[in-house]
Amino acid sequence: MRDLLECIIAQLTCRQRATILTSNLMALASSVAGPFATLATTLAVNELMLENDPDILWREDWNHLRTALIIVLVQAPVLYISMSLILSTGESVMHDLRARSFQNLLRQEIGFFDDNKHSAGQLATYLSQSLFFVQQFVGEQLQQLASQLAALIASFTFMLVISFWQISILVIFGVLPAAVFAVNAVLKIAQWLNKASLEASRRQIELEGAILGEAVRGKKTVALLGQERGFCEKYDSALDSSRKGRQCTEFGYGLGSGTLTGVLTCGMAIIVYVANLLVEDVELNYDIDADNCASVKDQTLTKMMFPAMVMQSLIGQVAMLSTVGRTLGKLVNAGQKMIQILDRKSEIDSSLTTGQTLSPVRGAVEVREVILFYPTRKQTRVLNECNLAIPAGKVMALCGPSGSGKSTIIALVERFYDPCSGVVTLDGVDLKTLNVVWLRQQLGLVSQEPLLFSGSIAENIAYGKEGATRAEIEEAAKMANAHAFISDFTDQYDTEAGDGGGKLSGGQKQRVAIARAIVRRPMVLLLDEATSALDTQSERVVQKALDAITSTLKRTTIVIAHRLSTIRHADEIAVVDKGKVVEQGSHTELLTRDGHYTRLLGAQ
Repeated sequence: MRDLLECIIAQLTCRQRATILTSNLMALASSVAGPFATLATTLAVNELMLENDPDILWREDWNHLRTALIIVLVQAPVLYISMSLILSTGESVMHDLRARSFQNLLRQEIGFFDDNKHSAGQLATYLSQSLFFVQQFVGEQLQQLASQLAALIASFTFMLVISFWQISILVIFGVLPAAVFAVNAVLKIAQWLNKASLEASRRQIELEGAILGEAVRGKKTVALLGQERGFCEKYDSALDSSRKGRQCTEFGYGLGSGTLTGVLTCGMAIIVYVANLLVEDVELNYDIDADNCASVKDQTLTKMMFPAMVMQSLIGQVAMLSTVGRTLGKLVNAGQKMIQILDRKSEIDSSLTTGQTLSPVRGAVEVREVILFYPTRKQTRVLNECNLAIPAGKVMALCGPSGSGKSTIIALVERFYDPCSGVVTLDGVDLKTLNVVWLRQQLGLVSQEPLLFSGSIAENIAYGKEGATRAEIEEAAKMANAHAFISDFTDQYDTEAGDGGGKLSGGQKQRVAIARAIVRRPMVLLLDEATSALDTQSERVVQKALDAITSTLKRTTIVIAHRLSTIRHADEIAVVDKGKVVEQGSHTELLTRDGHYTRLLGAQ
């Protein structure tokens, strides 16, 4: 808990800290004033019960009630200002934590997201749900905790001073320990239930999101297969499991809160009973003189009624404290995730400004004696002492069976991963020593299933180069053989691509992705099965665009292809098998060897 509080405080700005401090001080002042109002009300009730003279009754009662009224009138605006400050600060803290968490997530290396613990569903749950508990604590629960504790301390202090000493002993050594024990039990139950329920709830939310995402993204397939009812049943089942978990949690909270309220109610009953016994020992004689009557009032009924009224308000205060305890249980579990996200240092941090930059860049790439294990598959050697040299300005094609390590080589060039041993170089310089952002600006990637973002076609192409002009965007589109179909749209380059490029065909998306890759004029072009998912006609169009680009730009190009007919004219072809290059040469040279490449070609 201490680490969590230190983490939260470290994330606060000076203004937020000052606002939280001011708000809590105002709430404390308001809470401490509460027992004064209770005392004034108690004295007013005493006057009403014991005073027979109407004039004196009105005067004395009005004085007490006026005091209580003044306290309440001062409390109201103080509480309003305090709550307004703390709630607005809670929203501000929530905004800042989400923004910083998102920024830190984007800085993480690709291996971080390969872990199932960091799936899109889990991270979305963290940003939306877990941080909400932090907002609740900072924006409301912290103030309630401080103000209610202050009210409790002030109430007990007044009780010790004003009430019978026997009642004070009873409260200190009887009711208070029982209440503390009940509060501690509620907190432990809350933490245990929250730890179990949050984990189960997280899994169920991820399951619900996965089912919903599959049903929406694959709506055509779901409709074609007639699986609407099946998906509805799966979703209902996930919702039902989540509901049962939450009901169990709420039952535990209700049991704990009810037990705590019961303990305090029994304590109040005992206090009233003991007070009555003490009153019976006092000789109440209303026929005595006024001074003695006043003494009786001051020493008896006030001492009897004030503890009862304090205990009555105490029940509500402790009930609110149990609510705070419930939030604290959720906060502890959610805060552990927050600390992990905010404090994690990326192994390949793209936000760092350190690292070399090369000028000029020729584009020669070399993979030398590289061994690689993926972070989530440390038992599987993906690359096994792999060696590959790609001269500057040449086209190197990679082929081989699925899972042989072809895409992994491209991932190493992009520095999505660092080799466990060996080195990957650009113009003879280790990629680890280069600035990450600068390195990736020298690369252009077109993958098998390119991702387009929501926005216009022009915006999607412009993602490839910061500050790209309209002329550069159109020039890149022309080189990618995309300008013609874009011009046929009513809004042309301002046409919305849709979520994931859903408003474009496969061939159109691929050509927009190619334009996005080349708008930055990369020194190394990476084509990862760029045409394998297209139909024959679209493949021919896209391949024509790629051939024109490689022949025009004269950039170092790494091509991965399963259809060997598309790489026959590459300068060199490397056959990758079981994590290493087993053959390398031109198409003609490899055919004469009658080895791996010949067998792959024959299989097609």
